[in-house]
Amino acid sequence: METDFIPYQAVAHLPAKHALVLAPHPDDEVFGCGGAILAHVQRGTPVSVIILTDGSLYGDAAVRMAESRAAATLLGCGEPEFWAYPDRGLRHDQDLVGRLVQKIVATGADLVYAPSPWEVHPDHRQTASAAAQAVLHAGVRIAYYEVGGPLRPNLLLDITAHAAGKMQAMRCFASQMEQQDYARHIAALNQYRTYTLPRDVTAAEAYLLLSAADLIATLPSLPLGSVLIRSMDRQHLQETLDSVAVQTENADALDSIQTLFAKWQTQSEPGQILQLMQKMRSLDDVKLHQLMEQQLARKEQQRAQAVLESERLMSDIVKIKASRSWRVTAPLRWLSARIQSKD
Repeated sequence: METDFIPYQAVAHLPAKHALVLAPHPDDEVFGCGGAILAHVQRGTPVSVIILTDGSLYGDAAVRMAESRAAATLLGCGEPEFWAYPDRGLRHDQDLVGRLVQKIVATGADLVYAPSPWEVHPDHRQTASAAAQAVLHAGVRIAYYEVGGPLRPNLLLDITAHAAGKMQAMRCFASQMEQQDYARHIAALNQYRTYTLPRDVTAAEAYLLLSAADLIATLPSLPLGSVLIRSMDRQHLQETLDSVAVQTENADALDSIQTLFAKWQTQSEPGQILQLMQKMRSLDDVKLHQLMEQQLARKEQQRAQAVLESERLMSDIVKIKASRSWRVTAPLRWLSARIQSKD
């Protein structure tokens, strides 16, 4: 069904007690989820915005900070926080993840917005990866948004009522508009996202909304999977590792990886899964990718086999109904059905 690939209905807002928006550069917070921010503000939901890099590579850092402040004023979400990492030099490391976790805890945020791992800009991808790990640590939800690369959404947000406000906020970034008409591109993207929605929805933002548990289950299909496994904080989880009921004699053996991966897939508690991911951290990435590819190939083979068996069954049914014996015994089947209905 088409609805398996993209939603055919939109929501008016994303429920949250406090929303934390992560922007790799000054402007991504508006381009990616300006409509969502306006929807939160309208409902009285607190919104915190963090601009991770100084944006100095393609503009003046001070100017870009001022533009983000102006946009935030229009959106009504308050003063952004500027972490001033080097533009195009952002790195997913434990320092960044630790700061993000501390911010989630300090604000009480239960929803984190971050660029999707399918973005093309390296700062966007590093933000996506670090945000995912922070979300796993904190056990909250993440809403991946799109700016420079499309994602496959599981949620569409109707921003028809907020499109004009978002456009006004996007125009605050005059220094960037001189290089490229980003506002026009984003407006077109938001219009395109209404393709599967009713005619009265004229603008929408697309999101991949995941709980911590959903993120772990989805991890093998995300471009950031191996990064998360590699960068788990060993010291942070060491005290709980002994409770994991997984024994491996040879961490480099593929069967050991399969044991861990099978256990990982069946766990339901984020904390338990994090422990298992920590054990997987030291395993060879090549073998991990090999295992993930095997798992996906096996599932695809099972789906193909199910389709084949279904087609064979339908073919057998068609042959039976076309046979002479089926026509001859038709009155008996009709009579049997009548008797059963009377009973």
